[in-house]
Amino acid sequence: MKNTVKIIGIIAFIAIIGLTIAACGGGGGKLDGTYENTTAGFTTSFTFEGNTVVMKMGGSVLAEGTFETKNGELSVAYTNGVSDSFKYTIKGNTLTLNNSSYGEAVYTKK
Repeated sequence: MKNTVKIIGIIAFIAIIGLTIAACGGGGGKLDGTYENTTAGFTTSFTFEGNTVVMKMGGSVLAEGTFETKNGELSVAYTNGVSDSFKYTIKGNTLTLNNSSYGEAVYTKK
């Protein structure tokens, strides 16, 4: 009986660690969903699904591509051949992107 309780405890512990890693995405947080930023009357959005990303401005698609995250870094490869990388963090429904070209921008999950 003691061994059964230990095994159940170990399985529960491993499950909690696995869920924590999945929720955090192993870096700055898991990217999934649509995040919007409105500055100077223009709304820019990023929609992340699986490993794909769609960037829109004013409702029109600007670029599409794939992305990956690692250690708080978001790397994007657009289908038009352009690539970019950002430091990113997610806190609640807020995504903050930062790089040397664009500076910092804060997006809210919709």
